[in-house]
Amino acid sequence: MRFLVHHKEALPKLVQVNDTPAPQTTILRTRYAPQLRLALGTSNQHSAIKEGNDVYFECNIKANPAVSEVSWYADDEHLSTNLSRGILVNNQSLILQKVGRENRGMYRCRATNTEGEGDSDVVKLDIQCEYSFCFSTFEWNGI
Repeated sequence: MRFLVHHKEALPKLVQVNDTPAPQTTILRTRYAPQLRLALGTSNQHSAIKEGNDVYFECNIKANPAVSEVSWYADDEHLSTNLSRGILVNNQSLILQKVGRENRGMYRCRATNTEGEGDSDVVKLDIQCEYSFCFSTFEWNGI
């Protein structure tokens, strides 16, 4: 028998024995650990994050089976919803409300399923300060 399948596929595959199609078609579903990509929300411009703005992150996930947990991190500190700090975590979304210099850092998401764990790329968030000299940049470091 010959099998050729890729984790991005969940398509019917024809089983062959000695280059002759077998009388039955078998569907192979590849299971794999989460693959993540961190994206900045569409209303944010990379070079224009100013003090007082809201920042939106989206953790785009490909996984089979589906993920059971999504976590968010800033400078390797686990984030959870904290309204007094303006942090809203909603599964695959992270919202930072009224950002300030204290929100500067390296952000990433992590997801887990029964096949393992995956981490996103890292986004460096700097804030353009309202009343003092500073810069705003994003650096995307791929996996």
